[in-house]
Amino acid sequence: NAEEFVGRTGIFKLEGNYTFASYLIRLRVNKNSGLLPDYLNIFLNSKFGRKQIHRFSRRAVNQANVNAQELKNFMIALVSLNLQNKIAKLSNAAWQEIKKSRTFYSQAESLLLEELGLKDYKPQYKKTYTAKLSDALSARRLDAEYFQPAYEEVMERIINRGIEIKPLKSFLCEIQKGVEVGSENYLENGKLFLRVSNLSVNGFTDKDQKYISDEIYQRFIKYKPNVGDFLLTKDATPGIAYVVKEDVEGIISSGIVKLKIDEDQINKEYLALCINSIIGKSQVERDVGGSVIIHWRPEQIRQLLIPILPDHIQRQIAELVQKSHQARKKAKELLEIAKRAVEIAIEKSEEEALNFISSSQNHY
Repeated sequence: NAEEFVGRTGIFKLEGNYTFASYLIRLRVNKNSGLLPDYLNIFLNSKFGRKQIHRFSRRAVNQANVNAQELKNFMIALVSLNLQNKIAKLSNAAWQEIKKSRTFYSQAESLLLEELGLKDYKPQYKKTYTAKLSDALSARRLDAEYFQPAYEEVMERIINRGIEIKPLKSFLCEIQKGVEVGSENYLENGKLFLRVSNLSVNGFTDKDQKYISDEIYQRFIKYKPNVGDFLLTKDATPGIAYVVKEDVEGIISSGIVKLKIDEDQINKEYLALCINSIIGKSQVERDVGGSVIIHWRPEQIRQLLIPILPDHIQRQIAELVQKSHQARKKAKELLEIAKRAVEIAIEKSEEEALNFISSSQNHY
């Protein structure tokens, strides 16, 4: 894959039956080797593991790979089992936080869909259907997919429960589109240039991350996402909504828009969940157009229909989403502690690594 993805490792902790693709490699540690799988994972994610992966990876045009046989030549710093067990505990604690995060988010989705009468609802896409010419002219659309009845069924079920529905423009104060800096300005390090691929319902990701100089960052500083900003993707993978929860030094690309929401009218976390759920997805699927890269136009975004639940339900949903984020953030911090502890053990001593873990855990 792309060079930044090659060599990423993780411990498989899911329950159930799964298989894995040919571009992945499974490593199994010998039971009597004195090496714990969780420690090996953290070591390979540390700077010492990453350096070896970078050195051993073979590069081609827009591609890179690591040969499975060459993995045998990787040098592993074998620290004491006592430290390895501490690292493994941090790794397992992080996984528990990830599970908590997923549970909270699932509870928020379930509460939303249950209140709207959409719990366990599956759209039934029809192979044949009819539409009025007047509707086609009004919508300025002649493609058959736009009039798929399944898209209307979602809103009909909500309306039948007597729930008020308003277009997004009712509580939208402003739409600000991001900016393009040109691929010739991409750097290997620097300030973040946040594209559609870097935004998920859980926040920012480093997937195919691009960087820009501080000069360009300062020039386009008005496109920096600040804590509390409401972001929404409009190109490539339109309809991903996220309320920024932590400071980030970067700017958003033109495929992302920043929405200024009237918070007296609607809770932003509730709104984001509505857009990320079947309510928003069904409308986005209907609206988007484009051949190579699909687009969701600002005028379509303004017309997005949002069901309005009572304030106390909106707050309950928002609290669950916030708890989900906090658990995910804690998981990330625990993994960073584990990774840094490995680096300290190699650079300094195991005693200092153990002290670092102990002092970091006191934080929680």
